[in-house]
Amino acid sequence: MKHDHNAFENQIFNHFRERAKQINRAIELLLEHNYIVVDLEGQILHKSNGKKTQTVQEQSGEVSTENE
Repeated sequence: MKHDHNAFENQIFNHFRERAKQINRAIELLLEHNYIVVDLEGQILHKSNGKKTQTVQEQSGEVSTENE
């Protein structure tokens, strides 16, 4: 039985997936130790819920039009 090779199964994409896992583990570690993390979308994460609390724009007084 021949295995069809998919473009997303190569070393580059595997490296990206592994790197993303490492980044997520690092974020979880920071949250466990009471750090506040701001993601690339400006969302603030903290230990109390591990979820978005407010965006950086909302915190600086600007109103965000995004749905939460």
